[in-house]
Amino acid sequence: MDLSTEPKLACSSEYREQIDVLMRIPLFSVMPPEAIKVLACLSAREHFLANDFLFVQDEVDEHAYYIMEGEAELVLVTKKGEDKLRSYSQGDFIGGFSLLSAVKRLFTLRAKTDMHCLVVSTECFQKTLAQFPEIAQDILREVAASVYRWEYGRIYGHSGLCEECKRGVGVTLL
Repeated sequence: MDLSTEPKLACSSEYREQIDVLMRIPLFSVMPPEAIKVLACLSAREHFLANDFLFVQDEVDEHAYYIMEGEAELVLVTKKGEDKLRSYSQGDFIGGFSLLSAVKRLFTLRAKTDMHCLVVSTECFQKTLAQFPEIAQDILREVAASVYRWEYGRIYGHSGLCEECKRGVGVTLL
């Protein structure tokens, strides 16, 4: 990316909004403002219609999605059919892990309504890291902290863990 384009982009309210959004996402909040600006320039807005797939189970998808407007549902496809696991809506960030590693999606994410998303690709994220290599350590710390917060919530966020849930904890022991 040529940073000389920044003055033109800085005039855009869309660009400023993208900076604001990225700064609120924990994975990116540890980045310095200059890196956020690069990421905002490289990110794209996409529109999805109701029932569009943002990503599909068992396919590699190298994008993360911030929902600016609309709703999506997370679906697990099994031999018995679809199991709707949960919904996501405005302000949710989904798929950040895919920016760090190209792995197959474990779920399908489908738009429930028309949606507008800020989409960050792995390529965009890697270009930002290449320009600011010093932020990699902070991002890794944030990923570890996020996994810890998730597991802590699983353990202490319920009145008690069922026997099967107890076998599922231990992610932070990696």
